[in-house]
Amino acid sequence: MEAGFVRAHPAELFKLGRLLNVPVGAFFETDPVSGEVR
Repeated sequence: MEAGFVRAHPAELFKLGRLLNVPVGAFFETDPVSGEVR
């Protein structure tokens, strides 16, 4: 994973989420350990 990903703008994360067909909220609200939404 590139370091630039961490500094990506929300719009870029949204586009990436669309490409991966993943809800953009998963990047911010999903607990990486349990997978549950906080």
